[in-house]
Amino acid sequence: MSSAGGAYVRDLRTGRVGALSERSLVSSAAPDLVPGDTNGVADVFVSHPR
Repeated sequence: MSSAGGAYVRDLRTGRVGALSERSLVSSAAPDLVPGDTNGVADVFVSHPR
């Protein structure tokens, strides 16, 4: 897990802005999470808890 460190995110559908938490921001360098990801750079994902 990656720490958000004071980062914010804007929901492009609603326009709402909120602080990222450690639970909502995840980074990974695993090459098999995104099909066709061959650039060798870590990817960042934002989860949407329900």
